[in-house]
Amino acid sequence: MMETLFLIIFLALAVILLFRYGSFLITRKYFDNDISNGKIVAGLIAILIIIIGGTYILLSNLASFDVVGSEYYIFYYLMMGIAYIYIHIVVLYNFLGLSMIDDVFNNSNRAAFLTIGSSLLGLSVMFAAANIGDGPGFWTVIFADFLGLVAYVVIMYIYDRFTRTLEHIQSDHNMQKGIRYSVFVLCLSSILAYGVQGDWTSFSYTVVEFFHAWPALILLILGLVLENVFRLNDEKGTTFFISAIYIGFTVLAYIYLVNAIDFVSLILGGY
Repeated sequence: MMETLFLIIFLALAVILLFRYGSFLITRKYFDNDISNGKIVAGLIAILIIIIGGTYILLSNLASFDVVGSEYYIFYYLMMGIAYIYIHIVVLYNFLGLSMIDDVFNNSNRAAFLTIGSSLLGLSVMFAAANIGDGPGFWTVIFADFLGLVAYVVIMYIYDRFTRTLEHIQSDHNMQKGIRYSVFVLCLSSILAYGVQGDWTSFSYTVVEFFHAWPALILLILGLVLENVFRLNDEKGTTFFISAIYIGFTVLAYIYLVNAIDFVSLILGGY
């Protein structure tokens, strides 16, 4: 009964997502205003296809044993993923001040589009990762993803609070800062995704295992230092340099750092 109720909720949110943004574009004749607007919408559609297609592939191969091979459950979690796109848009607006309509559609801000698009992609990667591993029900995915989502919002709030990057992206349409923000977001989401994936054991165990995403804190420190040191430097070479550091650190984190400390043994070892 509960599973069916949530499926109805997921379908409703998916319809709201389609109606809210689809009707906005149609009624405003968005495509007729500027050719660059059409490119933005095409890019957004491409991102949605990547999100939905990637989630489908993951559900078909790496999800819980009762999901892989089940058309119903693959459809169920796919609808859940689409609903989460809308939830992520709401979260980005209410907690980080990023608006798809105001920043992207109304202002034709390509830097904001890149920022929001990468944020949606990163958050969806985290949701998809929460589906990896065996678990007793959909609520395990919701709980694991919730941990990652809270960490994401807190880290990105601190990042923007002390760098003012979004202010330059929204007001100045600063593409270089948009690129750096986007790379940071994708790297952060990749690290947090590692913390939310895995087989379900219990609520407490899931919280403990999430601490394997601790390199996200080092990435945050790197971001704060680099963005403040190069605050007034928006050259392409600087963007490439900073982005390379973010990506390089994320690769190193996956290879060496995420399992450098066995938090499960450390915290639960005495029990």
